[in-house]
Amino acid sequence: TTSGSIRADGNITINDDLTDGDTVLTFGSDTTSETLKFLDAEDRFEFSDDLNVTGNLTAGAVTSSGNVSLSQNISIGAGSIYHNGTHLVLRA
Repeated sequence: TTSGSIRADGNITINDDLTDGDTVLTFGSDTTSETLKFLDAEDRFEFSDDLNVTGNLTAGAVTSSGNVSLSQNISIGAGSIYHNGTHLVLRA
């Protein structure tokens, strides 16, 4: 347990003992704390709240169990997908 800031000139390792189970990083808040979990069995990360990205987001694959909202075009190789106000357009 520590209070104040945690600072490091190098790497920070969470779950250094490699125990089985999820690893959680909790961000305290004035209302509800939020978490970033590494789900051990699923071998993936999970955010407890929305994730906003400023800049580019690059992924090998994107899977959604709900809605995906975009405010700009989606680039696919040399092509793109965008909404022209009426239709979804795929440009190769």
